[in-house]
Amino acid sequence: MTTDIDVTNAKIHRLSRLYLTLSRCNHAVLESTSESDLLASACRIAVEAGELDMAWVAMIEPEAGTIRVAESFGRGVEYLEGVQISLEVENPHGRGPTGTALREGHAVWCDDFMHDPRTAQWHALGERFGWSASAALPLTSQGRIVGALNFYLTQNNAFDEVARELLGEIAAVISHGLGRFALQAARQEAEDRLRESEDRYRSIVEHSRDAILLTAPDGRILSANPAACRIFDCTVIELQRLGRNGVVDTADPRVAAALEERRRTGSFSGELTMLRHDGEPFPALLSTSIFTAHNGELLTSMLIRDVSERKRKEAQLAYFAQHDALTDLPNRLLLTDRLDMAIAHAKRSGASLALMFLDLDRFKQVNDLFGHELGDRVLRQSAQRLKACVRASDTLSRQGGDEFLIVLPEITSPEAAMTVAEKLLDALGTPLSLGDRDVVLSGSIGIACYPEDGSDANTLMRNADAAMYVAKDLGRNRYQFYSPDMNARTLERLTLEGDLRRAIDGNQLFLAYQPQIDLTHRRLTGLEALARWQHPTLGLIPPDQFIPMAENSGLIEPIGAWVLETACRQQAAWIAEGLIEGTVSVNVSLHQFRQPNFIEVVAKALSKSGLAACHLELEVTESVVMHDLDRVMETLDTLRSLGIKLSIDDFGTGYSSLSHLKQFPIYRLKIDKSFTQGLPHDRESAAIASAIISLGKNLGLEVLAEGIETTEQEQYLHSLACDAGQGYLFARPMPAPACVDFLRSFSTANHPPS
Repeated sequence: MTTDIDVTNAKIHRLSRLYLTLSRCNHAVLESTSESDLLASACRIAVEAGELDMAWVAMIEPEAGTIRVAESFGRGVEYLEGVQISLEVENPHGRGPTGTALREGHAVWCDDFMHDPRTAQWHALGERFGWSASAALPLTSQGRIVGALNFYLTQNNAFDEVARELLGEIAAVISHGLGRFALQAARQEAEDRLRESEDRYRSIVEHSRDAILLTAPDGRILSANPAACRIFDCTVIELQRLGRNGVVDTADPRVAAALEERRRTGSFSGELTMLRHDGEPFPALLSTSIFTAHNGELLTSMLIRDVSERKRKEAQLAYFAQHDALTDLPNRLLLTDRLDMAIAHAKRSGASLALMFLDLDRFKQVNDLFGHELGDRVLRQSAQRLKACVRASDTLSRQGGDEFLIVLPEITSPEAAMTVAEKLLDALGTPLSLGDRDVVLSGSIGIACYPEDGSDANTLMRNADAAMYVAKDLGRNRYQFYSPDMNARTLERLTLEGDLRRAIDGNQLFLAYQPQIDLTHRRLTGLEALARWQHPTLGLIPPDQFIPMAENSGLIEPIGAWVLETACRQQAAWIAEGLIEGTVSVNVSLHQFRQPNFIEVVAKALSKSGLAACHLELEVTESVVMHDLDRVMETLDTLRSLGIKLSIDDFGTGYSSLSHLKQFPIYRLKIDKSFTQGLPHDRESAAIASAIISLGKNLGLEVLAEGIETTEQEQYLHSLACDAGQGYLFARPMPAPACVDFLRSFSTANHPPS
């Protein structure tokens, strides 16, 4: 496969040969004794020095108006025996490169001989000789077009801009040589052009960004251009002291092959290690050729390009292609390669290995709470801690997001993987210090072992992933070894997630409503709307199963919007029927609350349903409102300005700051059911419930207790001056039809049915 280096090498070599061709043609103009001698030399030099396949000269016979082959040289000159060329544009044989160049007086370049319509008349003949590219350059004498210099090659696209310029220079030199034989006065002009050409050549050499050295057979450096002094970091005199052997790293194993190729063919092009003046090695592309000077001395030209920077960038790109930009850990590509190598080694040696799939628990909440910048810092610090827990021979890789893979080659037993897993969990469990706050993480780890759990990388990854999800399902912050039944559980989880995506449009979601009761007057104050999923085949799916799934999959936003619109529409209808006068409460997740369009979603739900804002209560948890306080306060103030009531749900389970709590525009605290369940006998629960109620009263807030199941709990909370409650004692969450019956019954009896 041809690489960029191969293409660059070929280009440098081709230009070097064309420079040599130009130089030799210059000398041929001065040394030739006749027109035919000059043209024959030009064709021979183009093939031998320029490495073109065939060259020939077409000359115009003025009296007959025909074209003759004056001179030719190279492989395939037999092609000219059958070729027909005309000067007339009307003649198809006059529309090719040679006829056009002779007629119009400009160079004609054909980079794809066999597909160029201009060469259609010669395709069949050209195919026999393998022509892929050709060029025709007009030759002039005394201002008249007298012929054309033609080149043929067996490779496409051989004429780039520099090559065209050099071939044009060659044609110009030959043209002036022809003029020399037409008129003696043209000799002086040819010499002037020669000097100009050499000046231009010298200018190219002087301004080249590549080093150009001319060396003698004994290795002496005869001349060096400024770029050589810059690349080798020394003066010309210092370069000459070094000599050819002093600038080439003879320890490079490629040198021997390069010398052999140059001895055999007279030239070499390729990559070698060169040495700067102070001995520092650097990679270079070298093109060198042996040629005979006009005095008969054998000289060697060396064209040297420093590719250190390109090599550095290539190495950098290769590194970036295999490493994660955030953590600098190997990415999935490099991990897979190392895992394949570890498996191959294990197969040969009979050893075992383990693959761990680690997922940071609830990292999405960290991102939502603190923002992506702090989330990235968490990932970087977590990666550093994990890296400190594994051996140098192990591979820790970030797969993206909060997922990491760890390859443990050559383990003695599964217990060894268990030991590493415990170290990883311990490392994650230590709080991360991030400026003015600490973040505590945990991880879920799935472990698959070779060869028991898979004999290839894909199988091991899939099974470690399945084991990781089981670890999450079992409560997180643990590791789990793979077992064959886990794939079924993984498939079930993925299937359920797919079903959830279709649940909204499939009318499988519905709302259940739980009444909220004034504990003093036994009066209905409102309803809490709770999402439920009636799966067509699995039945009722618990909220604690599908709500986290919705949050992890990004479905919580459309589900949340549906809950909000449905609850508002139903509440508006019941108020219109006179069944209720209070509020409907809707839970808002962290992800919903932080959506940029959250206010618009709420306003849209109210507008579409016709529900007055004072009849809507939004419940948020402490974790939602205790971070990014400026933004939270702005959102809460906007909601309150619309007339919406706000409450803190599950109060007491988070880490609220009282100084911030009193600033929030909320009207109610909801005591979490975990505290209510222990009442009245559990002293800690009683103390917490009493403290929350007292706090609420002091802040001028209402307090509602969740999870009331017994009369004893109700009476105790009422004795503490708790305002309201909800729970199974009053009613379980009910679908809308059952809730209608409840509302009518409650309205009649003014108390819940027993």
